[in-house]
Amino acid sequence: MQQNVLKMGSSATTDKELLFNFFMPVRKLPSNSTLYKNFVANGNVHIVNTVYGDVEIRNRLLYEKHTKILSAIIRLSNLVKNSNDSVTAEFKELDILKMLSMGDRNYTTLRNALKEIKDTSFYITSMGNSRSINIFDEHSYSSITKTQSVTFSSAYVEMYKSDFSIDMKGLLVKILNIEFPTIPTIVKFLLFKAKGKDVFEYSLNDVLVEIGFPVNLKSSLKTVRKNLKLFSETIYKDYNIKYDYKNYQFTCYSTDSIAFNKGLKTSFIELNSFINKRIILDGETHTIKKFVPLDVTNKEWQIVTDKKVIEKSIFFSDLLFAMRKDTFL
Repeated sequence: MQQNVLKMGSSATTDKELLFNFFMPVRKLPSNSTLYKNFVANGNVHIVNTVYGDVEIRNRLLYEKHTKILSAIIRLSNLVKNSNDSVTAEFKELDILKMLSMGDRNYTTLRNALKEIKDTSFYITSMGNSRSINIFDEHSYSSITKTQSVTFSSAYVEMYKSDFSIDMKGLLVKILNIEFPTIPTIVKFLLFKAKGKDVFEYSLNDVLVEIGFPVNLKSSLKTVRKNLKLFSETIYKDYNIKYDYKNYQFTCYSTDSIAFNKGLKTSFIELNSFINKRIILDGETHTIKKFVPLDVTNKEWQIVTDKKVIEKSIFFSDLLFAMRKDTFL
């Protein structure tokens, strides 16, 4: 369990949070928007259909500010493991406010945001398997000492144990303080996708769809395009991401400024859901037959297909992406 705490403390986000759109990458949905009205009409349930699977978000809609607060808490807090595999984080409110440039006295906003996270639950369905996740089990604060405590649920901690996660290192504070909405999520997503690649390209539209941006909000889409144009030089200088604002195209280059934390264990249940699924390798269709662990911790696996053994290690998120693209990456 101590490995879970260490891995969680050095990470900014996990692949599930990015791929399943836990947090809507906007400041807030307008109450008169169709998406928000549908959420209310559906009993405060929002269903996100992604290429990796579906997630049902219940009770609240969480936004970019919520994921920023979580990243700051995980980075700044003293994380303590509990006997039930949950993790408790205690922190001073002022430390979080300063890290996020929220102002020295914006305690009510911080407390309300954490209450909203506590209220929200997620049901994830992927490759025929479903599970529920709540981020917090408990949340408490003192208006006298200006301290707070949250207990991350064992299911949420398990994501950091088993999933591929990103350590933004010195870039984290910069990303959390990007003034334009949506751009912090775009940067995290592209840095995540750049793992193990020297260079790759992504269109703005594909990025927005994958991060769960409400592209039907035309005014918000126009604002994102405008802000990316203003921010294009900065994201290239700081994150090695070049943005062509005329063609709405990203070109991403590998960077040593971040690190990737491998999942500590991949479950047989998750991997077995890929048995008899097809992937395309070098233009040839293969059928997955089994997985072979490369070490005793089950961190990495090889794929055995009906035609060959693929001589490279894989992670669960890579398989999801391979199924989406019809190619093995």
